[in-house]
Formats: sequence, C-alpha cells, structure tokens
Amino acid sequence: MVGAGSIWPDGLSTYEPNEIYLRFGVCDHDLNKINDFSKALPALILAGPSGMAVSTGGRPRAQGVVAYWPALIRRDHCSAKVLVIGTDGREDFREILFPMREGTGDPVFSDEPKAPRTARKHKGVLKEVSLRQLCYARSGDKGDMCNIGLLARTPLVYDWILENITARVVKNFFKGKVLGKVTRYELDNLQGLNFLMDGALGGGGTTSLLVDPQGKTMSQALLELKVQVPSSVLKGLS
Repeated sequence: MVGAGSIWPDGLSTYEPNEIYLRFGVCDHDLNKINDFSKALPALILAGPSGMAVSTGGRPRAQGVVAYWPALIRRDHCSAKVLVIGTDGREDFREILFPMREGTGDPVFSDEPKAPRTARKHKGVLKEVSLRQLCYARSGDKGDMCNIGLLARTPLVYDWILENITARVVKNFFKGKVLGKVTRYELDNLQGLNFLMDGALGGGGTTSLLVDPQGKTMSQALLELKVQVPSSVLKGLS
C-alpha cells in the first residue's frame, strides 16, 4: 500500500490514509501462474470495492527479470593491463601488462592504533528525542543487504550512540523487515556507525518486489527511532 507507511517498520505510521496506491507484484518461474494472476486482477477491479481507479493502462504483462548474481574468482586466474592514452587524446594507446600475485596479501591497517575506550558517564535528566535530532543517516543496497551509515552530529552524541545504538537495537527496530542478522561497524575517524542488514531487500535489485528494493528509505526510518537521552548529550545541538 504505497503512501500508507508500508515501507517503514510497524508503528511508525500513526495515521489512517484517505486513499492508497495499491501495488501488486508477483514472481515465479512458471509463466502460466503469473498470467493467471494477471487475468484475475480485472475481476478485483470490476467487482471489488467502490472507488477503485486503475493507473496501469490495461492488464499488466509478465516480463523476464535479469538478476545480479555476484561471484568470486581467484585473482591469479585473471590478467591485468593498463591502457595509457596519449596527452593529445588520440585513440592509439600503449598497453602495459603485469602479473597478478597469488594469495590474498597482507591486510592493511591504519597507522594509528585504536585506543581502548572507556564508556563516558552522561549526566542530566532523560529526554525523549528522535534519533534524527542526534544523527545524520544514509542507506543503500549491496544485493539483498542494506547498509545504513549513521553519523553523529557531535562528539558527545557519538560517545552515546556507541553505547546505546547497538546491532540488537537496530534489528528490533526493523523487526519483520530485516530477516537476517545485523552487523555493526564502528568508524571512530568519522564519528559514525555502519550497520549491515542481511535479508532486508527481498532479494535486492531487479529480483525484489519491494517498493524500495535498494533500501534508500531505511536510513530515514531509523532516524525516527525514539530514544531516551541525558540532557548533557544534547548540548551543542540546535
């Protein structure tokens, strides 16, 4: 039901809409099943509830789906080359081939070791605010996984969300929407958190029947989370 809070977690939509955009989507390997479903829609429209309008321009047709399917290949099985185009922009170029080393190589770490962190004690009376007042957020898709980047507005806020906005909190907030596990990564240099949410996009990309198959709205939903925050954390926020 597009426009009735259908893409957000339960409980965030607190109003009763006067009208909705009702969207049906089906997927199956058997084309006959899809065609049978498509033929049944006119009966719902003609003999269904009054006030129903149609915007599809006729009975929808089944169509094939091209799905993204990631895979891994050993890099020593691939050749690599660099194409160098002349400064005059001409099409002729030099081709440089070089071998790919085997194995995964050594991991790369930051030059600055991560210092141990001691939880800060925040003072003041508790106030209920939405996470939107404390953080910025943006989300996107990685196949069937949605990731949400949560950036604190101040260093005090970052200290607070480190202790309170856990993977479990996010998982519970998206109950029924995120079917897999939630993993949290801490980004101290950005004062932010990154949440990876498995099974959140109905297959993701072209295979998803969700209204938001790329999870772009999920960050804005998370910002509606109500939290109890000590007043000291709110200092410096407009």
